[in-house]
Amino acid sequence: MRFTDLASGRYTELEFPVSSVTKAIPFFSAETGRWVTAVTNQASGKTCTDLCLVNPQISDGAQTAETAAPLTPEAHHPCDASLADARKFADFIEQKYGVRVLIGNEVLDLPERSDEEIQTTEDYWKKFLDMSPELRDDPFYASAQVNSILEQLAWVEQKMSKYPEGFFRSFRTPEGKGGLRISIFQRLYTFARGEAGGIANTFGAWYDMRLTEGRAFDHEMFHLVEFRTNWTAQYEMAFPEEGDNAWIDYCPNGFRFNEKWNTAEAGEELNQYLLFNSRENAYFVSRYSMTEGVEDRAEIMNELFKVPEAQWLTAPAENNLKVYEQCPHLMKKLTRMAETVRKTFGSVYWEEIFAAGYDPRKAEQAVQALIREPGCILDSYGL
Repeated sequence: MRFTDLASGRYTELEFPVSSVTKAIPFFSAETGRWVTAVTNQASGKTCTDLCLVNPQISDGAQTAETAAPLTPEAHHPCDASLADARKFADFIEQKYGVRVLIGNEVLDLPERSDEEIQTTEDYWKKFLDMSPELRDDPFYASAQVNSILEQLAWVEQKMSKYPEGFFRSFRTPEGKGGLRISIFQRLYTFARGEAGGIANTFGAWYDMRLTEGRAFDHEMFHLVEFRTNWTAQYEMAFPEEGDNAWIDYCPNGFRFNEKWNTAEAGEELNQYLLFNSRENAYFVSRYSMTEGVEDRAEIMNELFKVPEAQWLTAPAENNLKVYEQCPHLMKKLTRMAETVRKTFGSVYWEEIFAAGYDPRKAEQAVQALIREPGCILDSYGL
């Protein structure tokens, strides 16, 4: 794990004594002037979590370099010239929202992670066409990669467009460094959970959102919001296998978060707490919500911006905020989330979005119209 002093660029890297670490979430304790890191590892079929109080300058085994890598390095892996149209759209998103967008092999500039496997769009399509060279001259396949990236970026831009002005720029440091960085992949595979539509984490001053599916934007965005609000530090949240201390009070009596609720072997006993089954007794919006407190909150946010499912409605509702208002347990969770977000951002972004008249059906129709003809996406944006 790397601890970076953003002011001086100096950093220290610490290596944990076990090789089975599956997750590490650091936060800064202003009271002690130290970093506290919650480290989860799996061994002998059990999952354990330890809290580590770290002073990198004196910790055994620490090695300090004189300077860290630049926060905004020049690309060492530029994308292929064939992706020029997708790069143009990515540049548009960068300028509009004050973020960084990586496509094609540009994503290889991101720090490597030992707990996952990745595949870039360029690698995927190169291997595909190498196996079927007769398709190289086919117009459909010749433009397949750039069109697939344009589709994902169209989803991303449409989802970002509903957020309050300046929201994404607030993720930068006071000196204007880092911020939100969005990367489009062909494949993301985590050893803990398998194939992923998106992954959110932080590195130095960057809040990284890595996507294979632009639809996953709102889910991953709330993970980054939690990093920004330092949820773990504010509420002393433990990892789910230890009871998810504060958040468990908003769940059914006796419930414990567990990875098994998202597997095919899971029983049906908890379906009674799912939104599709009940309004009055709804605690969760999906099975995946039951795996971890952080996923529960991200799923609540992801579902909030979708078009309401007809079977969820006990009365007509134009959006899922109205649906949630029919669900007392979900509203308690959403209220708690709002309190935390307001402390950091000064307002609650989803309240602003709905107050501005956000219509999920129109938003869905707009992006679906765009991706029917990916080659026309740039024209629709005046690019």
